[in-house]
Amino acid sequence: MSLKHISKYTQEDLSWARSLPKVELHAHINGSVSLDDLRSLALSKNLPFPATLALPGDPGFDIKDVFTLFSSTIYGVVRDQDALRFVVGKVLDAFQADGCVYLELRTTPKKNVAMDMDEYVMVVVGAIEEWLLGRAGSQEGLMHVRLLLSVDRRHSVEQANQIVDLAVKYAPLHTCIVGVDVCGDPTVGGIRHLVPALQKVKPAALKLVVHFAEVAECPEQDELETILSLNPDRLGHCTFVPSHLMDEIIKREITMEICLSSNVVGGTVSAYERHHLIELWKERGYRNLVLCTDDRGIFLNELSHEYLIAMDILGLTKREMEEWAARCVEQYRK
Repeated sequence: MSLKHISKYTQEDLSWARSLPKVELHAHINGSVSLDDLRSLALSKNLPFPATLALPGDPGFDIKDVFTLFSSTIYGVVRDQDALRFVVGKVLDAFQADGCVYLELRTTPKKNVAMDMDEYVMVVVGAIEEWLLGRAGSQEGLMHVRLLLSVDRRHSVEQANQIVDLAVKYAPLHTCIVGVDVCGDPTVGGIRHLVPALQKVKPAALKLVVHFAEVAECPEQDELETILSLNPDRLGHCTFVPSHLMDEIIKREITMEICLSSNVVGGTVSAYERHHLIELWKERGYRNLVLCTDDRGIFLNELSHEYLIAMDILGLTKREMEEWAARCVEQYRK
């Protein structure tokens, strides 16, 4: 991420942003672990780790490089139960240190030689519950942690059904599981084939969250309308939403997850000053917005920095940012 919008702030300002109680709703587990921790993990397991990686700030770095980092590097390291537990713990520590009081992580259950999808979910849930137990009674205050199981756009009908069924199966048994997310490379195809599986989410009293119009080559309008017909609780990114559909989103008061640095560093938005948050906040007067990091390990962004950037580009005061953060906490930390 660029430091342009936070470099003018003092250490006192940075400390204020970090101490501000915050909500994080859009954080992929494997994308939120630092690359240094991944490198250490790979070294401890004698796994190969690239000497050089395409990283934010490199010439030509864009969202395609993000998906490549996941497929070619991160998944190659986080491939057994111990590695997954390690990553979950590191991510939780990082968000707690950054002043997060309510965190919704998301992850795509994976099947490999070390574990099947069911075991994958149980490892993540177990790591979350162990982390929370270890901090019970802490003077820092306990961060509320919840989990979304993600369906990838590239998944088959069978895989999508498996993941939704896992969420439905385990949500009554583990309070951290609260819903299903739809994610993945938005350029690889649509999600119409996933609709029957996704239609099972809301009747099970689970949240449905969808990455929505994330790139310029976004799905056809009728597919965006199909997503809205599923009555999603939240929409991620919302970068290239046609005006009439944005009208509908606002009318229905659907929460939008705003990922400033992810969009700018990933190249889907050319500059912070041109981010659609500005139009939503200033021109449309919409307030059902939550600042998020997306992949803090890849984009090198902290949630506290996202608050400083938003304060800068919107011209808000600290008091106004505190009120925004408090609204988010009141809405989600129940």
